[in-house]
Amino acid sequence: MTSQNDQDPSVQGSERADSDTTHAVKQEGLVGTDRSNSRQWEPLKVGEVLGRYEIIERLDGGGMGVVYRARHTALGKFVALKVVSTRNQASPQGMDRFFREMQAVGRLDPHPNVLNAYDAGDEAGIQYIATELIDGIQLANLISRTGPLSVSEACKIVAQAALGLDHLRKHNLVHRDVKPSNLMLTRDGMVKVVDMGLALLRDEQAEQLTLAGETMGSIDYMAPEQWRDCHAVDYRSDVYSLGCTFYCLLAGHAPFRDHPKGSVSRMRAHLQSDFPDIRKTRGDVPGDAIELLAAMVVKDPSQRLSDLVSLSKKLNVIASGDLRGLVQRCFLQDPSPPSRVPSPKPLSMLSAASMNAPTRAESEGKIPANSGKSKAALFRRNGRIGLAIVCLIGVVGFGVSRLGDDVESQSKLPLAAQDDSPKLLDANASMKLLSEPIAVCIGHQTKVTDVVFLDSENRVASISDDGVLCLFDLNRPSQPLQAIKVAERAATAIAYDLATHTLAIVSEDGLLQIRSAQDGALLQKESLGIGFTGMAFVPGKDTILTSDWNGEIRRFDLSENPVKNSLIFSRGDPLFDVEVAATGTFMAWAGREPIVSLFDVGQQTAMDLLGHKQWVYEVAISPDGEFLASAGHEGIVRIWQLPSGKPLTPIEHVVPQTICFFPDSHRLAVGGRDSVVQVWDVRSHQRIQRIAVGNPVNALALSANSKRMATAADEGMLKVWNLSLK
Repeated sequence: MTSQNDQDPSVQGSERADSDTTHAVKQEGLVGTDRSNSRQWEPLKVGEVLGRYEIIERLDGGGMGVVYRARHTALGKFVALKVVSTRNQASPQGMDRFFREMQAVGRLDPHPNVLNAYDAGDEAGIQYIATELIDGIQLANLISRTGPLSVSEACKIVAQAALGLDHLRKHNLVHRDVKPSNLMLTRDGMVKVVDMGLALLRDEQAEQLTLAGETMGSIDYMAPEQWRDCHAVDYRSDVYSLGCTFYCLLAGHAPFRDHPKGSVSRMRAHLQSDFPDIRKTRGDVPGDAIELLAAMVVKDPSQRLSDLVSLSKKLNVIASGDLRGLVQRCFLQDPSPPSRVPSPKPLSMLSAASMNAPTRAESEGKIPANSGKSKAALFRRNGRIGLAIVCLIGVVGFGVSRLGDDVESQSKLPLAAQDDSPKLLDANASMKLLSEPIAVCIGHQTKVTDVVFLDSENRVASISDDGVLCLFDLNRPSQPLQAIKVAERAATAIAYDLATHTLAIVSEDGLLQIRSAQDGALLQKESLGIGFTGMAFVPGKDTILTSDWNGEIRRFDLSENPVKNSLIFSRGDPLFDVEVAATGTFMAWAGREPIVSLFDVGQQTAMDLLGHKQWVYEVAISPDGEFLASAGHEGIVRIWQLPSGKPLTPIEHVVPQTICFFPDSHRLAVGGRDSVVQVWDVRSHQRIQRIAVGNPVNALALSANSKRMATAADEGMLKVWNLSLK
């Protein structure tokens, strides 16, 4: 069993890893090293030279060894240098583990998801291994700081880890100690499998690391067969451990933590008890992710999921987003641990006290799960519409004479009158296919996160996840008119105000900026310290609404000096988008929960539209205020009739990430991870155009005359298309 004191972190900078295992490294020709030369040694000092390495600083250490930041004296390359500890030099088992690690990693070719090693050696009886110096964080530390991860983040991490473990499998290696502290996430979003100290070489089982029957691994993550005999295992045991890690990333803790304390109890749970249902901990995990998790933790290894490459591909279909942002948020957060189990927070004091509205759980409780009602059921909130909604009304500019009166509890669309869930639109409807853009704008180096047309069809503005704003003239798209660094972290949303010819930009570092659309010059800047996710101008007002990672909708009144910032709504879970109708009659927002919230300004009513099975990326309201569209991660774009909230025929699309209504209000463009944009007529339920973009689509924009469409994608791709729709 792995000792809890065997700590060997090798992380650069302020984040010192504190795992209970050592990092895997690549051995260079030392399989036959003579162990008899091991000798006692004193801790190395700064400036001391061990072989080809100058000691720069001690990073950390534990029972297995001490890790130093060192520099190769000839190449000048910085490495993490692990030196075996004095205690383990005197311990045959400790030295066996150290040399077994050398043998295991000596088989591995470089791989982006396995910690790369450069060198290993024996210098005057001191054994060492030199690996790459990782600038990142162990997942165990990340979870302790941030709490449970989003489904998307967890899926992306497990997808990368699966590829690393498949690399081990191809070299006949079984890790045997896969867990969050043995997976590291680098600042550039790469997952690294580390610690090969317990690795089993499947074709050399005659030479065992420990006596037969000794348990090796970590209690909370070991496969059932590993409990029975830690040597009678293969890579499918690593799949089980990765499944337990997947559960931890989603739940914030290891499985079977509700069992009495003690290793024997948890061992019996892994052997005999049903694996915990993640849906009892959180309700936003999609069905396909639940199925993959269940397949990974089947107790019988012969029935367990075994194709790691296929697992990675399926998880990547579910996942989206950028792990770099996760690491950055973690380093910027206070290290005090948050609540470990995600649960919807109540509305903020401002909105809860004023709205007196039931929570989502209370609303859902009014209809039994097996009632047979439409999945796109509508719930109208009861109670008083107080200060929070007054703020909304003030934003849009509608006066209401009886602000405190009771709202009618009866829905305009009675639930009993709703139809069954509508069928999907015909996927084989006739269309025109576009595959060649008229312009490819070159200027961004990383993922383009949003784009908007300016005062003509020939000018666009775009932002990217490295915080750069680019202004383009489509007559000369090969380079931007302006490229300006506007944020240290990802710029997440941009909007254009024709009346003032200004741009509003929000970013993950909590900045709201107003800039000139002519040259990008900064006109106004506000800082909130909250990672913004979306933003919308309020028609006819010098006001902006924002959504953020804290699950809040805020109003910024730019006409005030200083700018007035008001909390409008708080859901608890992150909100990804907010939209205001061009008519000023409706507002909508959505996020991690499978809910679309709609506020009818004229009627002073707020309602939750249900029907999505997973989180909602984006919402859009048609310019005439007749339709609301919402893009759900489950692959459905739902269309709602306004003001009733009646569900119309939905649209099927592979992980839709962005939606945009045309100026005529009845055509809708949908883009997503399948690298395709589809144009639908939401009135006739026909797909009328299909555009093969070639990259996953992050954002869409349409020119005012509907003749051009811009698509924002990964790897700095910004393309513009001519549309020939009648």
